[in-house]
Amino acid sequence: DLAARRIRVQDADDASAEGDAVAVFRAKDGSTQRVRADLLTFQGNKHRASAQGNARAEGKDYWVEAPEIVAFLDEKNAPVRYETEGDSRFDGPAYEGRADRLLYDPAAQAGRAYGKGRNAVVIQKDPYRRMSGPAIAYAPKRFEVLPAEQASLRGSLEGVQPPKAMDPAPKPDSQEGKTHGR
Repeated sequence: DLAARRIRVQDADDASAEGDAVAVFRAKDGSTQRVRADLLTFQGNKHRASAQGNARAEGKDYWVEAPEIVAFLDEKNAPVRYETEGDSRFDGPAYEGRADRLLYDPAAQAGRAYGKGRNAVVIQKDPYRRMSGPAIAYAPKRFEVLPAEQASLRGSLEGVQPPKAMDPAPKPDSQEGKTHGR
C-alpha cells in the first residue's frame, strides 16, 4: 500500500510518492513494516525503494531514521535490508545507536554502523555495553569494532565486559593436580 499527497505511477515497476508519503509492506512473518518520507521512489524491477527527507523505516520491534533510506525488497516487495546515509539513528530489541551510514537486516536483527568524521555509537541493551568506533558490527551473538580505514578514529567499549574465556581443562595424562603418596 502507498499513500501520499501526490502519487505518480509510470508503470507497474516504477512509482513515486511525495508529501507525507507512507509505504506499508507485509513481512514474511506476517508483521507490518512501514517506510515514511517526504519522497518515496519505488523501483520494482530493481527490488528497491528509496526514501528521502525525514525518512523512517519501522517494523516489529525496530525503527531506523535518516535523511535517506534505501530499502532492498524481496520477491513480494517487502523490505529485507535497509541502508541509510546521513545522520542515522536506530533502535531495535537488543541494540540502539547512531551512525553516519547504517546497514540493517531486520529479520536477523543485525547490522553495521559506520562513522565518517565521528565514531558510530552502538549500545547493547542487556547486558549494557556501549561501543564507539569507525565501524561496528552487531547481531544477537556478535558485537565488535571492525578494522578501521581511518587510524585517527579508535574504538572503545564501556559497560559490562564480555566473559573471559575459560582455561582449558588439563589433559588426562597431565601431572598437574596429582599427588605422589608416601
